[in-house]
Amino acid sequence: MNIVVLCGGNGTRLWPLSRKKLPKQFLPLVNNKTMFQNTLLRFEHLKTDDYLFQKSIVINRYIIICNKEHHFMVEEQMKELELEEDYTIVTEPMGRDTAAAVATAALMGDGEDISLVVPCDHIFNDEEFCNVVKMGYNNYVDNAIVTFGISPTCPETGYGYIEVGEHFKTVG
Repeated sequence: MNIVVLCGGNGTRLWPLSRKKLPKQFLPLVNNKTMFQNTLLRFEHLKTDDYLFQKSIVINRYIIICNKEHHFMVEEQMKELELEEDYTIVTEPMGRDTAAAVATAALMGDGEDISLVVPCDHIFNDEEFCNVVKMGYNNYVDNAIVTFGISPTCPETGYGYIEVGEHFKTVG
């Protein structure tokens, strides 16, 4: 599995702490690691064996997509973690939003690659999140696109939502 980490953002939501040159994903907001580093460390839980899940998950590499101005921060913070997996940093000359980033990451793999696309500025219970990822990987990923999220109660342009049609299956 490739882990695609979306590191865009202008640093406007937590101003003055977060700003254009140092957006929130590169700040240590919840512990001594940055939000970006916590995102990467979260996936260490995918590597642990669990009797509930038949297929183990091997991380092929990380694909980090960020603004070209943040490349040096991504590189520095990756090195601090000393992760075993390979990584590729893709820089955008300007923000192109999620669809372009996901399409770029998909083109970087081969046709058989499975990719998990995640933002780098969220807080989860890491072990529980990885258990949900393992469930999706073991039960649905062979013939589906799996999305994780909260069922929307109304349209929200600020966050987006996915409307599930009749021929799609929802779990949970």
